Amino acid sequence: MTPPFASPLLVVWLRRLGMVGMFGIVGVLTMACGSPQESPAAAPAAEAPAVVESNDGSVRLAVDSAVVTDGRLRFEGSTNLIDGSLVAFVLEHDGFASGDFDGYLEGLVTVQNGSFSQELEVTRWPAGHARLRLAFSLAPGHGSEQPPGVTEAYGAQGERLLGPDVTDTAGSRKVEVRFDVPLP
Repeated sequence: MTPPFASPLLVVWLRRLGMVGMFGIVGVLTMACGSPQESPAAAPAAEAPAVVESNDGSVRLAVDSAVVTDGRLRFEGSTNLIDGSLVAFVLEHDGFASGDFDGYLEGLVTVQNGSFSQELEVTRWPAGHARLRLAFSLAPGHGSEQPPGVTEAYGAQGERLLGPDVTDTAGSRKVEVRFDVPLP
């Protein structure tokens, strides 16, 4: 549906660009007209939404914290992926690639209300750094599949995933982010 205030020339231009959907017209008109949008992130902490908002349709995936306490690493993150989405994680000690230390853990976390968290045992890991890598794809691995609602939302090959952290490998799209974790 075209907003009544959109000029016919703008609508034709948007149709040619394939942006006739509600989000395309509203987004372009908002940017073109300079109307400010309120950001949910600006709300007080008690009222902040659990979902990371995205004004451009991009999928957001972020590590908000990763802390080692008493030999346990706890990481927490936020996303605008829908509830039930499975996010794969890999934690790799900086000595793993060189063969100095066999520190490597992997698994899956489930998105709930725009967030996820996991606690991992790293008691035997020597001081240094580890790299935490998070990836969302429609084939999360570990013998698991994304729930049907997730597949419907993002496409069987992730074809509806958008954003700066989205990559395409062999026709499958995924979102991947990395985070360095100091190990005491």
